[in-house]
Amino acid sequence: MFIQLSKDDESLRHDSVYLEIGLCVAAVARGTSVHDLQCSSTIQMAVAFVVGDRVWKTNWSDEAIWRMLDRWQRLAVFDHGVHPTFAAVALDDTFGI
Repeated sequence: MFIQLSKDDESLRHDSVYLEIGLCVAAVARGTSVHDLQCSSTIQMAVAFVVGDRVWKTNWSDEAIWRMLDRWQRLAVFDHGVHPTFAAVALDDTFGI
């Protein structure tokens, strides 16, 4: 059964994802590799879009990985700043989802 999130629930979800990605970006800045982060694989991929580190297999396209992120992860990537490496891939389509 699908439950529609209220505006407050949506804000909490975004805040939670934003915080988790922010903590992981900070860990990478302190020297932890993206692969060694203690978070889900999609959070790792979102962090990779912020820090500019491809952590996925070479036969996977950047566009396909971007589409794997959910709306809140994409918003958090934009909030933290998309690395120039992925500027062409990270399209701001999050409000159309």
